[in-house]
Amino acid sequence: MLKNFDERIRELFDEHDMDYARVFTRSSNVFYNNYDLYVKKNQEFFGRFLVAKAKAEVDYNNPRWYRNIVFDEKALNMLTELFPERQIKTDYDATRLIEELGDNALTEVQSRLKEKEVKNEKRS
Repeated sequence: MLKNFDERIRELFDEHDMDYARVFTRSSNVFYNNYDLYVKKNQEFFGRFLVAKAKAEVDYNNPRWYRNIVFDEKALNMLTELFPERQIKTDYDATRLIEELGDNALTEVQSRLKEKEVKNEKRS
């Protein structure tokens, strides 16, 4: 999705003769990168419009892309381990699982945690 957004926004800026700069930076702990777009001050409004257009075209704001916003990495890993058949990779996957389990979500998680503990005890 990010690759598609980057390609589309560059196409749109080029099609509309927008001067722009793309800046990539990383955090000091290298766990994430920043992607910033800069346009001339007098083109800011139109630039924002084109960014919104590109985001809509590539489904940028779809929650299926979210990770570590609702669930931290530890929780996602635990849900992935407890529900291997679900192939949980994002917050969206975990949220869908919980929605589908509904009122039984907590009971099901507790049950699978107990099964995991029993398996671990048998291995020891």
